[in-house]
Amino acid sequence: MTLHDWETQVRGKMLPLPDRVLYTGTARAGDRFGSSSQPGPGSCAAPAMVHDPGVSVLARITIFEGDITTLGVDAIVNAANSSLLGGGGVDGAIHRRAGKGLLAECRQLGGCKIGDAKLTAGYNLPAKYVIHTVGPRWHGGHSGERAQLASCYRKSLEIARNHPISSIAFPAISTGAYGYPVREAADTAIATIAAELAAYDRPAQVILCTYNAVATRITTEAFEAYKGLQAPAAR
Repeated sequence: MTLHDWETQVRGKMLPLPDRVLYTGTARAGDRFGSSSQPGPGSCAAPAMVHDPGVSVLARITIFEGDITTLGVDAIVNAANSSLLGGGGVDGAIHRRAGKGLLAECRQLGGCKIGDAKLTAGYNLPAKYVIHTVGPRWHGGHSGERAQLASCYRKSLEIARNHPISSIAFPAISTGAYGYPVREAADTAIATIAAELAAYDRPAQVILCTYNAVATRITTEAFEAYKGLQAPAAR
C-alpha cells in the first residue's frame, strides 16, 4: 500500500487534540497523547486541531520518557540512516513494530539525505505516520552538525504541517550510534522546535521522547535553561 492509498483510507478519521495541553514536564509510560483513537462507523470527521492561541509555545512541548513506538500520536519521527531500510536503535524498533509494509514503502523512497525528511504510513504502529529523518554523525561540533540536526527538526515539522498531523513525537536524533552529545542535541532540538512553533499553529503538540532517566534529566535541564532565556524577553 502506498502512502497515498493509506491516507485515502484514514482521511476523515483524525480526531482533534484536546483544547489544552495534556501534560507539562515528564509523562509516564502508557500515557496517551494526541488523537490516536478513531471514531466508529458513521461518525463525523473532526478537523485537524491547531493549538489554542492562549497556550504558550513552550507549553506545546512535552518530555516523555519511554518507548516512542507505543505512543498514540499522529506521527512519530524515526532517526533513520540514509538508506531508510532500517537499522539499530530506534530505527530498528520502529521497523519491527510497524511491520513489513513500512520497509516495502521505504524501498520506494530512494533514501534520504542528512538533514532531510520523508513521510510514510505508520502501518502497525499506534502512530498514523512515520517521518524518517537522517541526523548527522558527531565530529566534534565543527563540521556543520548543529545546522544539519536543526534541519532534521525543521524538515520534519514542515512535513507535519503539510499533512493532518497535530501531534508529533521526536526521539533524540543522532544521540545513539552517531555520537551526538545529549545536551548539545537537546539544546538544538528545543530551540529549533520552539522557533517553528512560534511561527506556525501546527502541530499543536510536540513530544520529546527520551530513552532513560539520564536522557530525561538532561533534556529537562535543557528545556528549563531555554525557558529561562526566554523569560526576560517575555517581561
